[in-house]
Amino acid sequence: MCAITGLIELTNSTRSVSPEIVKRMANAQIHRGPDEAGHFCDPGIALGHRRLSLVGLENGRQPIQNEDGSIVVIANGEFFDHVEKRASLESKGHQFSTRSDCEILVHLWEEYGINMLRHLRGQFAFALWYRKKRSLILARDRFGIVPLHWTKAGDRLLFSSEIKGLLASGLVPAESDHRGLDHIFSFFAIPSRRTCFKGIPSILPGHFLKIDGDTGSIDEHQYWDFDFPDQGDEYNPGIKKAAAEFGEHLTEATRLRLRADVPLGCYLSGGVDSTTLLQLAAKTRADQKSVPAFTIEIPCPKLNELSPAKHAAEQVGAKQHVITCDANTIGNAFPQLVEACEAPVMDTSSAALLCLSGLVREQGFKTVLSGEGADEGLAGYPWFKTNHIMSLPDHGEFRPSNIIRRMVGKVTGRDESWAEASRHQSLIGGAPAMSDFYGLLKKGRRIFYSHTMWDEIDGHLPYEDLKLDLDKMKRWDPLNQSLYFGYKTILPGLLMNQ
Repeated sequence: MCAITGLIELTNSTRSVSPEIVKRMANAQIHRGPDEAGHFCDPGIALGHRRLSLVGLENGRQPIQNEDGSIVVIANGEFFDHVEKRASLESKGHQFSTRSDCEILVHLWEEYGINMLRHLRGQFAFALWYRKKRSLILARDRFGIVPLHWTKAGDRLLFSSEIKGLLASGLVPAESDHRGLDHIFSFFAIPSRRTCFKGIPSILPGHFLKIDGDTGSIDEHQYWDFDFPDQGDEYNPGIKKAAAEFGEHLTEATRLRLRADVPLGCYLSGGVDSTTLLQLAAKTRADQKSVPAFTIEIPCPKLNELSPAKHAAEQVGAKQHVITCDANTIGNAFPQLVEACEAPVMDTSSAALLCLSGLVREQGFKTVLSGEGADEGLAGYPWFKTNHIMSLPDHGEFRPSNIIRRMVGKVTGRDESWAEASRHQSLIGGAPAMSDFYGLLKKGRRIFYSHTMWDEIDGHLPYEDLKLDLDKMKRWDPLNQSLYFGYKTILPGLLMNQ
């Protein structure tokens, strides 16, 4: 985790930019990058970086430039196959000056231009300044793991990993966006371009902005989205072969994520996801040794998973570190959590994870593996099954399952007319599983929202802000529709966001 930030003039490309502005913006995010700071200035643009060094410790300071200095990059994230990419680029004559994984960006641009995005494998947000064309590229990874925000302040565009970096510029006012806040009571998170701050959008996962430093034009482009085969055309090799192939992919993904020049650990809850990762980490490491495990203990018998976590750690010989999180611990952590997330947080487990990350840091570790997102990606939650059962009577446009949903809504205190329900479904391509779960949140809107809040929302539905490919969704199996909806909402908005 690092921090990137910058400012570009949109109408006066020759005006100098004070480096002190981007230094303030970067230093406001020093918690993301405590190891090093770097800055770059050209007429009309300034870039800032805070580094958490994981790869290329001795010479990976950013910004990074190519051989002739025509391309400048600052990046936050990790490129998992950088070793292979480096070898391929060197075979084509490119010369590297650092051991940083992020240096592949400048050489990939030289080789492919904007099509470089198709060649990236990792979690990232980066800014690339092409000096010859005075063009700035701001890009975010496919899943939206790494955040990137931007805004316009007069005739300037500013960007930053965190919103607090934009506010630190002294050019951006802090005003709440009530429609952004409404996302919290709709998705548990904010998965769209909106944030909780007015006039400060996020770059969407799988998207990039191209800013022309001469004309001041700002163009958004999508370079990737999830896709599924049409219903009936799914790949079905049988359970054994599918499990074996999935295991191969998961093992390879784990091996690549173990590449770091610093020690790393693994979150361990005792569940299938984290236990599997801990075992794979030991299996794929060159020394065949397990990585340390970090576990949360909940002092409540029905919630405590310490026993299976201990058993999993013992099975692979992992040293286990445990932190106890009771109600007071979680409550005390919430102010810091809200500040870090720059938004209200409804999921108390996020506070426990914040405490766990503190334990990781105290033990001298900078990075961990996590099974976060597995239940969303592999349909592990009970509402996937519930949705499937409720939808069994549906056939084409005939959807008696909606009557069941209406009855459940009434029981749970959710008052929604047929017209409202139909409008919701038209915006999200039907009734995917996560929408059943999200529907339970709507009761909270009636309890907590003031008249002013309702006036500001003015009938706007958060579903309107989602960018879903509804035409493609119609062709998919209902399960894949549900997976897609979850991938586009709770994963980038909450669980995977770093």
